[in-house]
Amino acid sequence: MKKNSILCASIVAAGWLSTPAFSAVDFTLGTTSGGNVPSNTDPLPWGNTRVFSSNGVSATASAWAGTGSSNTTALNSQTIQSAYLAVYGGGLGVTNRDGSTSNGVSGADANEALGSSPEHAMDNDGRYEAVLFNFTTDQVALNSLRLGWPSATSRYDSDVFVLAWRGTGAPTMGSGASASFKSIADDAANNPASGWDIVKVALDAPTGTPGTPVTFNDSGTIIYSSYWLIGAGAFSASTGVTYTGAKDYFKLASIGGVTANGGTVPPAGIPEPGSLALAGIALLGMMGVRRRKTAA
Repeated sequence: MKKNSILCASIVAAGWLSTPAFSAVDFTLGTTSGGNVPSNTDPLPWGNTRVFSSNGVSATASAWAGTGSSNTTALNSQTIQSAYLAVYGGGLGVTNRDGSTSNGVSGADANEALGSSPEHAMDNDGRYEAVLFNFTTDQVALNSLRLGWPSATSRYDSDVFVLAWRGTGAPTMGSGASASFKSIADDAANNPASGWDIVKVALDAPTGTPGTPVTFNDSGTIIYSSYWLIGAGAFSASTGVTYTGAKDYFKLASIGGVTANGGTVPPAGIPEPGSLALAGIALLGMMGVRRRKTAA
């Protein structure tokens, strides 16, 4: 009877200690929090960042876009440059560097100027735009997002992609594997476990105030990263940003995810603390049973 009690206690305690401690984070982005700076100025403050915090976790957001050409057949090969990240009631929007009259914007590119509607949103019309989140306190497994504006329209589409950086150090946007959306796609195709990895492509994602959440990265092998790239449009390896039919416009209203084990993700091949506890307590239980046999 006592032998069974020892075994049961060992199993229960080991199971309790081996359960990972998850901490949820939910960043609402459709407010002026994060240090909103004056918008619709010329020139805009390219490369501005905004900091959002939730449950003790901080994320620094920055905007990026392929710029410098109106040749729509080569948009994925445009060099990625820092853009202007705006905060609106419906969420985050992006204005790229070709949206400044100081850059000589005119003609077909005039609709890019100063974030005019609907170009004030995240979009893939003429320039491909994305927002990079750098989680400065913990690695995070993003697993949901919501899109805000537009509430309902037949004019635009709302495809959205989510990529995680799994390389060493920080991704250098506009350089190396992040030089263009085409180079990011090539990296995702060839090095998903050590560079950019495509985590989610949601077609016709719901929009609203905010819309129904898009969920991902919540089963199977969970991907954790300090760097997440979210952009307008679909995304495919070796190609980059894509769209069919209507072009994609939306504001990013919120993102959510979890940190695991207090934010510490063990390197591959190193047992998690819970696994070590399980093995240790099981060993203690076996030792207790062996001692009772010896005494008998």
